[in-house]
Amino acid sequence: MKKVILILTIIVIALSCSRDDIVDSKLEDNPIVTFNIPADFPSLNNAFKSNKPTKYGVELGGKLFHEKRFSGNNTISCASCHNPALAFSDGKMQAVGIDDRVGFRNTPPLQNLAFMKFYNWDGNILELEKQPLVPIITHEEMNSSILEVIGKINGDFDYKVLFKKAFGDENITPERIYKSIGQYEYTLISADSKYDKVKRGEGEQFTIEEERGYQLFKLKCESCHASELFTDQSFRNVGFR
Repeated sequence: MKKVILILTIIVIALSCSRDDIVDSKLEDNPIVTFNIPADFPSLNNAFKSNKPTKYGVELGGKLFHEKRFSGNNTISCASCHNPALAFSDGKMQAVGIDDRVGFRNTPPLQNLAFMKFYNWDGNILELEKQPLVPIITHEEMNSSILEVIGKINGDFDYKVLFKKAFGDENITPERIYKSIGQYEYTLISADSKYDKVKRGEGEQFTIEEERGYQLFKLKCESCHASELFTDQSFRNVGFR
């Protein structure tokens, strides 16, 4: 009889645990990353709010971002063009992808994407999580497919571990790949350069040349490259494709 009572007690306790308790437990294992919005920055976009960066989501996204198996011949990763050392661009007039194929536009930098309303030069992507598919399938970039990518990394032990830590199980899906890359890219905040420190009055000063450049920028460029993001998030036809 005592055994029956003990079992019934355990069942009652288990059933009394709410779904929120389960979710909170998962969050403790994979906590949301602290995200400090710099002064005068605009609001976070809606997509960010539904895909907040987590500890292991960001770690997984960073690994995928540098994964060359995303390309058809395993030579090109996101980081190949979005080089962290070059403000996540490549310094070239036009992007160069798989087999040295030259793209139609140059590589955009990736900072402050959590605050953007549009992605790609023509703004045809509205959610960051939907953007990675474009370079993966584009002939001039990675010339692959998301299913081909999954086939290549599906048996990788390190990925199995990270997907389980980030999402609760080892299942590798397109949505999880896009979400984790998005989480990593959301953390790329640019708000601590010399320019930012001068603007915040933190003891830094422009050189004479820098001050001249800043005044020229305000006179000739600031009408379009406005706000802390250096863009007013609108589009203009300047004669380029």
